[in-house]
Amino acid sequence: MKDLKELWREQQVRAKLKAEGLDPTEIWQVNMSSDDAIVNWQGNFYDDWWNIWLGYHGGEEKGCFRFVPVNIPKDARIISARLKFVSWATPDITKVKLKIYGIAEGNTETFFSDPFGRPHTSAAVDWDPETWPGHEYIPGTPPGEGDWVETPNIGDIVAEIKSMTEWSPGNPMGFFIENDGGSGDAEIYTYDFGPLFGPKLEVAWTLPPPLKGTIAVHAKVAGII
Repeated sequence: MKDLKELWREQQVRAKLKAEGLDPTEIWQVNMSSDDAIVNWQGNFYDDWWNIWLGYHGGEEKGCFRFVPVNIPKDARIISARLKFVSWATPDITKVKLKIYGIAEGNTETFFSDPFGRPHTSAAVDWDPETWPGHEYIPGTPPGEGDWVETPNIGDIVAEIKSMTEWSPGNPMGFFIENDGGSGDAEIYTYDFGPLFGPKLEVAWTLPPPLKGTIAVHAKVAGII
């Protein structure tokens, strides 16, 4: 559940920008098999599964996600950021407790083996989902809007990656989702089930004003909502 003050601030910013005919949100979607992957409780790495368990499923289950090209200017101010997934199933969402980290690399590579030895960002966000719609799709059908779930605001994680000296606009950004003391799992679809099911990174951001009293806003939407 979003913090009410945080939600109010985001809504105020978005309302102002939309009133000026601008949409501050940009979206990137996983577009290759090796950019979403799982390391299961047995320590095995898989980048070609149709689904990923997040949390605890017989043991610790960890998901990793990479988005490219993330075209955010170095001097941009992050308003908000979220990861979005098509939910599959979960037996009991109340048992799911997750932690989200960024991969602390300015040009992180795709996943061909277990990436969890890569450095984690100091910024981290708790994700304890309250609802998980879940739906079993037939391959070839598009996901329903109501089956997408989103994380809390991970803007601080995105800002930390963007601030790294080796990061440049157009570079990839990577994220880890790990168990955080929960005893249950939540299941998501992956790119391998179908391109429309690939996880998404949604970021809203602005640029510093070029002149006193003005606001410069990047307003482009990429991807499929």
